[in-house]
Amino acid sequence: MKKNYLHQMSLLLGFLILGPGLAIANTFDFPPPISPPLPSTVSLEEGNGPCPLWQANCQGKRKYKDDSEYNGEFRFGKAHGKGTMTWPDGSKYKGEFKNGVRHGWGEFTFPDGNHYEGDWQEGYMEGEGAYTWSCGQEYIGAFREDKMEGQGSILMANGESYSGAWKEGLIDGEGTFKRIDGSQFIGHSKDGLRHGEGMLVWETGDTLRGNWMAGKLDGNTEYIFSNGDQMMASWDDGELIDEMNYLTADGFEIPGTIHDIEDELVLTDLDRIPDFEENMQLGLYSFGMEYKNMNRFEEATALLQRSQEYTPINSRFNSVIVMQLSEVKERQVNGGWARLD
Repeated sequence: MKKNYLHQMSLLLGFLILGPGLAIANTFDFPPPISPPLPSTVSLEEGNGPCPLWQANCQGKRKYKDDSEYNGEFRFGKAHGKGTMTWPDGSKYKGEFKNGVRHGWGEFTFPDGNHYEGDWQEGYMEGEGAYTWSCGQEYIGAFREDKMEGQGSILMANGESYSGAWKEGLIDGEGTFKRIDGSQFIGHSKDGLRHGEGMLVWETGDTLRGNWMAGKLDGNTEYIFSNGDQMMASWDDGELIDEMNYLTADGFEIPGTIHDIEDELVLTDLDRIPDFEENMQLGLYSFGMEYKNMNRFEEATALLQRSQEYTPINSRFNSVIVMQLSEVKERQVNGGWARLD
C-alpha cells in the first residue's frame, strides 16, 4: 500500500493572503495534518486468534504486532465491513473496511486533534468529506488520494473563507475568497496562485479589476468606486507604477501621482475632495496589501500609512489598517513566513 502524506493540506493555505480579497493563509499558523497509519493486513502468524484466515465472515477483536488494535467485522482474516481501529499514538479510525484497508465511509481522529469524516477509497481519503483542524479551521468538499481536489470550501478560525476549485491540494481554477475586512476576490488561480483575470469587490460596491500573473498584479488595473469615480493604475510584475489616471464621475480627468491628483482637486473643485479621500483610503490599502503579500514590508507599510491618512481615526476601517500594520511589523521581525504566492 503506497503512502500519500497529508502535509499538502498545510501548504495550500500559503496562497490565500494575496490581498484584501485574498487572505486566508499566511496570517495563520496552519498545523500540518499527520498521515494516518494504514490498517494492518493480517499475516499468517497473526491468524491464530479470533476470526482465523479460513473463516469467511466473523466478528472479533485482534491486536497486531505494532500494538494497533482492530475490533469489528472480518473476512478471511482481514478487516472487512464495519469496525474500529486504534493506534498507540492515539489515532483512531471508525468506519468501513474492505480487504484490510479503509474503504467506504469512515472517520479518522488524529493524535493532534485533527479530524476527517467522509469517503475513503482503498485506504485514501477520496470522495466527499470534511476535514477539521484542532485550531477550528474546516474544509468541506472533494478529496482525491488524501488531497483536496475538485470543488470545496475552507472556513478559517477568524471567519475568512475560500470556496471554489482545488487540484492536488492547491487552489486551482475559479473561486471566491472572502475576508473579514469586507472584501472578496473572485477570479482564477493556478497552482495555488492567483493567475489570470480577477476582481476585488467590497461590500460598498467598490471594485478593482486586474490581471495577476503567478500571484502578482501585472498590467493595467481599474478601480471603479461606488460614487462613480475611477482610478487607473499600472503594475509591472508586482511593482506599482506611480503615475495614475483619476476620472471623476462627471468626466473630469486628472493624470499624475496621488499627490498631483489631490493638489489639482484642491485647486479646481474642493467639493470633490471628500469622495476622493474616501476612495484613496480603499485604493491605497489594496495596493499596500499587494506589497505585504510579497513580503515587501517597507512599501506595504508606506502605502498602508498613506491609506490611514485618508481614514477617520474612529472608523472601523482604521482599525483594519492598524491590524494590518501590526501584522506587517510582525512578519518583518519574523522574516516573513512560508507561503505559496
